[in-house]
Amino acid sequence: MNRNVLLVLFVALLILLSNFSVSAQVSPSLRVTVLQYTPFPAEPGKNVEIWIQAQNQGTKDIQNLITKLSPKYPFSLAPGDDGIRKIGALSGSNLPSGGQRAFTTYTLKIDPSAYEEKYVLDLLYSDGGEVWDKTTFDIQVIGYPRIVISKTNITPKSAEPGKEVQVLLSLSNEGTGIANNVAFTLDITPAGSVGITPTGGTGARPPFALIGAGTEFYLGSLRPNEVRVVDFKLAVDPAAEKGVYSLPVTITYSGFNTSARNAQETYLGISVISKASLSVQKVETDPGQVIPGTSFLLSTTVENNGNADAKSVRVVVLLNEQLRGKTTSYLGTIKAGDKDVALLELSLLQTDKKEIPVVFNISYADDLGLHSFIEKNKIVVSQAAERTAGRQVSRGYLTPINMAYGAVAVILVVGFYWFFIRRKKIIKKER
Repeated sequence: MNRNVLLVLFVALLILLSNFSVSAQVSPSLRVTVLQYTPFPAEPGKNVEIWIQAQNQGTKDIQNLITKLSPKYPFSLAPGDDGIRKIGALSGSNLPSGGQRAFTTYTLKIDPSAYEEKYVLDLLYSDGGEVWDKTTFDIQVIGYPRIVISKTNITPKSAEPGKEVQVLLSLSNEGTGIANNVAFTLDITPAGSVGITPTGGTGARPPFALIGAGTEFYLGSLRPNEVRVVDFKLAVDPAAEKGVYSLPVTITYSGFNTSARNAQETYLGISVISKASLSVQKVETDPGQVIPGTSFLLSTTVENNGNADAKSVRVVVLLNEQLRGKTTSYLGTIKAGDKDVALLELSLLQTDKKEIPVVFNISYADDLGLHSFIEKNKIVVSQAAERTAGRQVSRGYLTPINMAYGAVAVILVVGFYWFFIRRKKIIKKER
């Protein structure tokens, strides 16, 4: 008796558990799928329409079919749309094609600032119970890439002729789409239209050469807000003129449709500062060999081989134990390609040396600031007083002063000779 009661209770429990498991899940014969969405791909700022199909693939009827879509960013439903679609009953069938089908649609708005991405959504559905199942699908949203040079770092800020300049360019994708096959091209070869000379006209070919790299840089793909850095060095021609040079830059890339290339042109501005370059060409004395205990004139020829004017040029002789006198000569401005002579009156004290070292400190200013350099030379000392007539240049050349004296002497001799001959002819006629 007790065994029969226990068996009945056990069977009843199995029946209850079976009913509970069936009611705890959506009918396995129900298939809910996303047929399509239009347009494909979807675009930011526009609507996308989603087509849903539900089918009863079993033989038993399904009651109260409901679908529910709760979109996440960047999608949103129209105001007043709660995302619930009450489709109702779907009858079953023994046919191979299955039972009844039903269709419904959703219209979603895409945020205008949405980035290019495959966005995943979940569609919930139920056959009237408290249990929901889901089907997952994705929507491809395309964007529009826009590559810009967001930051330029040139070191030094102003290029110096004959030196190198490093360029760091940050390329940013400020659009909403992925930029594919991004390439950066620098054109340093065009002539006649890119340089701005100091006078404001168009310059000749830019005075730059790329160091250790080609003119094209491949950057791959850039997602929205991603940044890549282009790094290269330029050598500046030693003869580069002062001015601002605009180098053409071309940036090419493609969007979702990789076969369509976008190309945009801009310019990279590089400023070149002019530079003075002074050097001592001649150091001469008058007389050519200086006698101890006498005064002499020291002339120093300073030449500007740079491409900018040298301003506030000053030549200073650093006196030693043998030299006395005026130590500083102010030359003012020496233009590019020009030269000037510094004259200093000095005295040589008694010495038994045959040569006296002379040290010059030459200072000047240009666009790059103040400069100075040391030049070392020597003067020849004559130890014999009777050699005072010997006027030779310390480097084996005639001095400008000696040449001037000689010219005056020649003019006087010629003039005297002409006057004497002329006077003689006049006296002869009078007789």
